[in-house]
Amino acid sequence: AGLIFAVVAAGVIGVSKFIAANSSSAVVEENSSSGQREQRSPACEPLLSDSEAATSPDAANTSTRLTKVVQTAADLVRVNGAAWGPQVAVGSELSIEEAFVDAASVPGDAMVAEMEWSRQAQRDGLYDGADRSLDSVVRHIDSTTISDLDLIDHLGPNWQAVIDVIGTVASNGFDEYVSMVRAAPAMRAADALDIRSALRGNAVALGLEAEWDGAQEVVALYFQQCTLA
Repeated sequence: AGLIFAVVAAGVIGVSKFIAANSSSAVVEENSSSGQREQRSPACEPLLSDSEAATSPDAANTSTRLTKVVQTAADLVRVNGAAWGPQVAVGSELSIEEAFVDAASVPGDAMVAEMEWSRQAQRDGLYDGADRSLDSVVRHIDSTTISDLDLIDHLGPNWQAVIDVIGTVASNGFDEYVSMVRAAPAMRAADALDIRSALRGNAVALGLEAEWDGAQEVVALYFQQCTLA
């Protein structure tokens, strides 16, 4: 219950902090001005497919599945062409976000895979130069793999539970998620912020401050993509 509350709270409280802290990242750079070609990313819509692969993903192969999403996204932008955002795409060109969305078949995977790639890109210095090219971005996506250790470093030791919650949110769709937040007793409690603060304090005490923040940022990005569209 604490994890679900923390993820719900992230969307409500953490968006502005995430945008301010990560304004130089490709994820924010692209999505802050996107939306002219599409009113909303498909990742914000409820799951329509009832396939077993989409509704019952194999948790044991999560990192392998996410790596496939990243590499398929790279293939898509190589074949179709890459654009800095939907508003400047020409013909079949895809933005990075669109490529990740098209590459994923499991709800939430596009968001997690794109965030983990972006984290690794920042770690590897991809954003250090102001003159980075789309080709360098695509090459980095193509070279990215996601392991269990990467997910532990990003989301903490309970990373699978975090991804499961994100998948549930993505399956329901953005509008339903907002309705759930409004109705959630934990969010309507008078001491909601105190509860979240205590949960974060427990994570910090366990040495998991960065992982806590990483898990919060994934949902904050989901809110950002769906509200700015």
